[in-house]
Amino acid sequence: MSAPWDRRSTSEQQRVAELALGRWLPLAATAAPMWSRRMAAESLDPRELTTLADLERLAPVREIDLLADASGAAGAVLQPTEDQIKAYGGGELVRQVVGGIRREGAAGKRRVVLQEYQPVDLRRAGADRGTLIASARSDLDRLNRVGARAAAVLGLGDRDVLLGAVPTGATLAAARATHLAQGASITALHARG
Repeated sequence: MSAPWDRRSTSEQQRVAELALGRWLPLAATAAPMWSRRMAAESLDPRELTTLADLERLAPVREIDLLADASGAAGAVLQPTEDQIKAYGGGELVRQVVGGIRREGAAGKRRVVLQEYQPVDLRRAGADRGTLIASARSDLDRLNRVGARAAAVLGLGDRDVLLGAVPTGATLAAARATHLAQGASITALHARG
């Protein structure tokens, strides 16, 4: 279906979400050491995670659990494998990787991948600001495109002013308001307190 996300029916949104979860949840659970260990302790196979209902079977993870786990710590950035880049990286990234390999050998591939996934924006969030969120340039571009789409749906333009009644610190609400404003080229003002 090619309709924008906000114009799709609830059942269509749920169907697409289930398809995405079925593909990504097993990969994420396998790639993250903390989740691999937790699932093994609960005798769960990552390949069984294909729906929201399956995801809800997992025991909740608290922020303190993330911070206590050294190998799955909050600041960890996962780098994709070669197969993942081919499958999900898009044609331009694949061309850059191939070009890097031709110019510099294996070091060229590593440089291109690091450049693509290198965090350019680091924010602390969560209780006591203990979780570090790292975003690459492509992540921020996607967030701003989503913000632009949200602004278009809301009828906001570049002459509007967005007043966000959210704390100025690193909160999810503040990040949403910021990317909505950046995507729509409007001024974001955040009320303090």
